[in-house]
Amino acid sequence: MNKLRRRFILAAMLSLFAVLTAIVAGMNILNYVGVVDSADQAIKMIIDNGGTFPDPMNNAITPGQTDPQKGTASLDGQTPPPKPEGGSSDISDGETPPPKPEGDAAGQSGNGISGNGEVPPELPTEDMSDISAEAPYETRYFTVYIKGEDVVGTHMDNIAAVSYDEALSYAKDILKEGKTSGFVDNTYRYKKCSYTSQDGSDGMIVFVDCNKRLEAFVSGVWISVIVSASGLLVVFLLVWFSSKLVFKPVWESEKKQKQFLTDASHELKTPLAIIEANTEVMEIESGETKWTKSTKHQVDRLSDLIAQMVDLTRLGEGETELSEIALSSIVSESIENYQAPAEVSSHPLDIHITKDLFIRANEKNIRRLIGLLMDNAIKYADPESAIKVNLIQRGKKVIFTVYNKAKGIKKGNNDILFERFYRADASRNSETGGSGIGLAVARSIVEGAKGKISAYSEEGDELMITVIFRVM
Repeated sequence: MNKLRRRFILAAMLSLFAVLTAIVAGMNILNYVGVVDSADQAIKMIIDNGGTFPDPMNNAITPGQTDPQKGTASLDGQTPPPKPEGGSSDISDGETPPPKPEGDAAGQSGNGISGNGEVPPELPTEDMSDISAEAPYETRYFTVYIKGEDVVGTHMDNIAAVSYDEALSYAKDILKEGKTSGFVDNTYRYKKCSYTSQDGSDGMIVFVDCNKRLEAFVSGVWISVIVSASGLLVVFLLVWFSSKLVFKPVWESEKKQKQFLTDASHELKTPLAIIEANTEVMEIESGETKWTKSTKHQVDRLSDLIAQMVDLTRLGEGETELSEIALSSIVSESIENYQAPAEVSSHPLDIHITKDLFIRANEKNIRRLIGLLMDNAIKYADPESAIKVNLIQRGKKVIFTVYNKAKGIKKGNNDILFERFYRADASRNSETGGSGIGLAVARSIVEGAKGKISAYSEEGDELMITVIFRVM
């Protein structure tokens, strides 16, 4: 019953673990996709603007500019007075500002100009109406301009954590690998794009710093895992303690069943003993007849059934004492006792036993186990078919097998034969005396010795029962 309870707890916890794993994995995958998508959107805007982040303030109305809907704006929101004739529209004191220089000095990187003075082509400007005005200031990025496989310039105004040499190294690694997007140093999301300029096929690689977002993502992963693990532990404790209440009626029912089997076996022993004694008296007075012989046979069957019921109840209590035993010697001695019955039934024995194998078990129960398996093989083996018995060591395991041909055995797993009171069609023949308890007792003996037992048929109409123990 404790085994059934453990299986129930295991099934419940595995189901909960699978659900939580799916939820946590799905949630974190969506979060990661969001981080990547956000970075890709920023990269797209930078690429569309020629390598720099678009300025959302370009669309704002500054003092002195004319709004087609509202007119000219001023600092205080009032319409300024008309300009004097001949005055300047840009400088308040009427002086004309000096002209702007046509280009930056060599080596400066403003406006995406590289050290060699090349300027990337003008690309369509991204609509910034839906972009926060803070986006250009909170986004850390840098751009590397390329021509073929060579780096021709950089734009480094919007990042301080990356040096010029590091930017070149990142770009060269990307060009060498031939990738168009991904992450470098698990921090910078990049994308490579190409465009056509007057000088031929040029391109750029835009890098966006995702360090803070990735750190938040990793923190979210750890938090979700810790919360899920804590929830799993709490549910495990609840299921562990509540399962005692759930299985209490089952325990009581099993206890009553064991008590009934014990009482019934004791109650049946007395009338069976009387019937057997009366039959013997009748044989003394009148001689043996087919009726007295049949009565004694049925008494023997019932006595054997009662003994198996008692064994099943006793083994189910789990109070068997275990000790080191010489399994090889016990198997050899037990098999010798079945040489004669096997010959009478025309079942030659093919025996292979490895010497000096020791296990930890109860010797009396192991002898009982071997007897049950041999009885089963002799009773249900096909006429004149051999019974193969093997005892070998494989690694740290001792394997004991009993093989016989048997009609009606289905192909594949046949562990159902170890269920209580289960009988295959062949064992329902009254001549074999099958009760459906023998193999159930065998399983209880093996489990009591911390071993495993299984029944398998590779091709059908045959059966191999395998018992596995741990070697000492």
